Amino acid sequence: QMVAGVAHELNTPLGYVKNNVQLLRELSEPLFELAAAQARLGQCLSDPDCDEASLAQALQAAEQARQQAAPELLAEDLQQLYGDTLYGLEQIAELVVGLKDFARLDRAMSEEVDLNDCIRSALLIARNNIKDKAEVVQQLGELPRIACAPSQINQVLLNLLTNAAQAIDGMGRIQIRSWANAQGIHISLQDNGRGMPPEVMAKIFDPFFTTKPVGQGTGLGLSISYKIVQDHGGQIRVASEPGRGTRFLISLPLPATVAMKRSA
Repeated sequence: QMVAGVAHELNTPLGYVKNNVQLLRELSEPLFELAAAQARLGQCLSDPDCDEASLAQALQAAEQARQQAAPELLAEDLQQLYGDTLYGLEQIAELVVGLKDFARLDRAMSEEVDLNDCIRSALLIARNNIKDKAEVVQQLGELPRIACAPSQINQVLLNLLTNAAQAIDGMGRIQIRSWANAQGIHISLQDNGRGMPPEVMAKIFDPFFTTKPVGQGTGLGLSISYKIVQDHGGQIRVASEPGRGTRFLISLPLPATVAMKRSA
């Protein structure tokens, strides 16, 4: 599902970059012909053996090429095409950077990252699955850098975002907040979807438990997320109410130096 979403996100800007390049090629052909005609005119002007008839022919050809190219009208179109093409390439580059951040091999646990970067990366990867389901509201606070495995945290956030989008009927809302206090670093992800009854909420972190139709879920996403957060010394909690939505809260411990400063 994630691969299909990423492919769609790449295909859209790639499509209009390709179309723009083809159009640029078509629009540029008269300019190439104009350049060639002007080059022939220049050769005739610099050639002492070029007679009046040849010069008149070269002048006429250059003028016809100029009229066909209409460079004064073409300039605005070319600028627009260049701008659109550059925008498409920037979108592709942004997605590739997000994929690199998301899928990079885990480094040592001592790597320090800003968890807000993990949130942005997960949102970028999940964008195609969310955009037609929910408005995403971000309230990201200033966070101290924390030692963690970024790709694992990205996986947790992607699981939660995917579940939130799938729990919404029609168009809904997903709110993501991050903040730090003396107790740790916290990420809250809340949706206004269908919600869960207590008997379902009690089992959602159990391996292979799922309420999704066959083929739409393995029941492993939340259990893996729970284990990842636990391995980072943190907690993941859930609160939900049928018909009102669900809220997940991830809490991770502060770095020791930051914790000492906050407690001082």
